[in-house]
Amino acid sequence: MASVERRSDTDADLGSQLLAVRDGESCFRTTADGNDDSSTLPPAETNSQTARAIGNRETPHHVPPSLEGRTEKKNLDGRDSLSIFRPRHIKENWNWYLFGAIVFVCIALPITLTIGIDSVVQLIVNQQTLPVDKATVRITGPQTVQISMQSAFKIPSRFSASLSRFTLQLYERSSPSFSPFVSLDVPDVDLTGGWNNFSVPEQQQKITDEDALVTWFDKLFGSSDDVSLSARGVNVEISVGALHSKPRLDKSITFRGLDNLGILAIERLWLLMPSEDGYTARADVQVHNPSPLTLDFGDVYFSISSGNVTLGRLRARAVHLPPKDSISTVDLAFDPKALVGNIGQILMDQAGFLGQGIVRLKFWPTDVLIDGQHILFAERILKPRFLSAQISVTSLASNLLTSFITKGQPGGSMDGTAFVNAISTVFKNQTLLDKIANNWKRDGERSKHKSRP
Repeated sequence: MASVERRSDTDADLGSQLLAVRDGESCFRTTADGNDDSSTLPPAETNSQTARAIGNRETPHHVPPSLEGRTEKKNLDGRDSLSIFRPRHIKENWNWYLFGAIVFVCIALPITLTIGIDSVVQLIVNQQTLPVDKATVRITGPQTVQISMQSAFKIPSRFSASLSRFTLQLYERSSPSFSPFVSLDVPDVDLTGGWNNFSVPEQQQKITDEDALVTWFDKLFGSSDDVSLSARGVNVEISVGALHSKPRLDKSITFRGLDNLGILAIERLWLLMPSEDGYTARADVQVHNPSPLTLDFGDVYFSISSGNVTLGRLRARAVHLPPKDSISTVDLAFDPKALVGNIGQILMDQAGFLGQGIVRLKFWPTDVLIDGQHILFAERILKPRFLSAQISVTSLASNLLTSFITKGQPGGSMDGTAFVNAISTVFKNQTLLDKIANNWKRDGERSKHKSRP
């Protein structure tokens, strides 16, 4: 206790001396008359005394409380805090570092792979063109269609995945809002590196947007270029091992336009004697379908015309249009009155074609029936357009002559009375002969008037 008291006294004396030095260096008293009073304690003497006084004192050995805690901190074993990052520490505790690294990888790797696989799968999906090898659209009722399709999916080599079952919605992209006109169920597909074929099995679906369906088919029939069909996937999931990704599938599938089926070629025509259901002739018509789409429309009825003159009607039963060329058998019924009464107009309309050795007719769709029911959306598709058909003059004459001789059966046996009876029927029809004669008489008079100056 005595030493502590002596140390306190020493500190007090040292503080007094320091204050004296500071006051001695700066104290210049000013008298009442304004003169400095500096004679009391000369600065030099004061400084020397103060220095001697300080020199005779011992510097305190303790550290002030304000400086406590600023010394270097050390661990219990004598090492500073930075020593845990030294190689020796890592080597001694490698098992804990390894455990921490494994935990970090277990947490970060699934997150990284999930994000990475989503990006990779979406990139693969975006690169798909979904080429259609073949497809079938079969009208089965006023509001239903039966559809099947085969396409392909391409993925990088040495890559395998599985595509889960999903719904494919077909829609018209030009519509003001998204409204699929039909939806298809796509089954599970296993995918390996390269091209993978997959098929949408034949299924009957209800039409959910008739206007969009009519708009797309109108483009398909009227265009000679490629026509896009938009398809969007719902609940699409692709699995790569244990990882799953749900990419966005919204693609455009292209079909070659039908170009109104081009010009139909009447390969063969023969008369029906007797007539069947009011139809007096039958023909084999070649149809060219440039798209991979097979169309089945049911029974389609047409009006036959030459220019603006209606000549009769046509019936195509169970219309089936596969890709490329096909032969359809149709029934025809010509109106004799329309033929004879408008022979001059018909010849004028056919003048250009007759010069090429052909006869060209127009087939205007009027009705589409399935089991006696009108298919209104199919009629909306077909009615605004017509089909052109042609036959060579020589084939027409030869086919008609053969029909008379063979009793209306192509390739049938010769019947001596068939041709005679047919000719007799024509010449016995006095009204028909009179109309033909009058028509030629009027044509001759018009020719005379035109030749006069």
